[in-house]
This record gives sequence, structure tokens and C-alpha cells, in this order.
Amino acid sequence: MKTIFRHLFRQMDVYDIDLETLYKMKAQGAKIVDVRSSREYSEGHIAGSINIPDYEINKKFYNIFTNFNQLIVLYCSTGKRSKSVCRKLIRKGYKNIYNLYGGIEN
Repeated sequence: MKTIFRHLFRQMDVYDIDLETLYKMKAQGAKIVDVRSSREYSEGHIAGSINIPDYEINKKFYNIFTNFNQLIVLYCSTGKRSKSVCRKLIRKGYKNIYNLYGGIEN
């Protein structure tokens, strides 16, 4: 109960977006990255997204996204993993990177 209550009142960060905004950004050419495992991705994902599991970010992400100004939206099931990856990539210098608040299960 405490976890659910805390999640309901967690505030969005400046880089968090909702699903409607994700689709607007996608229409503007944003790259959509699913940071869930390959198994989770194969069970269903946002059309047009690419899968780079959070545990492979260091190995794959920087080779695929060399433009630090590329518009990128990250997502996972609940928003927790993608939020962590988003913060990491911001620290690495990515400027236009966003997180789907609450994930795709929300």
C-alpha cells in the first residue's frame, strides 16, 4: 500500500512526459527507445521503438545515438528503469532526452 501511495503522488521531473506528448514527439521524428529486456519487448512494445535493454545501455546506446541533440524518448514498464537511464544519459551530455512517466503499463 505504501508503495502504491508513494507512486500516486510522485511528481514528474522536467524530462518526464505523458503518452500523448510521446506520440507528438514521435511525429516530429523522435526516436523511441524501450529499455526493457528483449523478452519484455517481444511481448509487446510501442510501434517503431527500438529495444536497448537498460543493462546494455553502455554497450549499445552511444554507438547508435552519436548526436547528443537527437530527440529521444525512453520507456519501460513502469517508468522506473527508463527514468534511471534518462538521468544517466543526461549526465553523459544528451540534451533532448525524455522519459515516459509511469511507463507503458500506466
